[in-house]
Amino acid sequence: MRKGTPAARMVQVDEKIKHERVNRLIALSHELNENYAKSQIGKTLRVLFEKEDHGYYVGHGDNYLLIKVQSDEQLIGQLKNVIIDSYDEMLIGRVV
Repeated sequence: MRKGTPAARMVQVDEKIKHERVNRLIALSHELNENYAKSQIGKTLRVLFEKEDHGYYVGHGDNYLLIKVQSDEQLIGQLKNVIIDSYDEMLIGRVV
């Protein structure tokens, strides 16, 4: 907090309470992100593949979510339609 500002003159929230609130907001953010990602299962998304990681090609969908697929074809730099099959910390799909 900056001294001399209107906020500096207000009653301050205890640091422990601030941290608890932040942690609750972070947990809520993760929950909402996971729920949104899972709502994409069964949909077809356009994905720009950016890297290969542990046997998967990984890229961002047109909804900005990370998506990974397995493919024998080199996909880096390519834009492909992907059907979303599942979610495990990231969306998992297959190229169509």
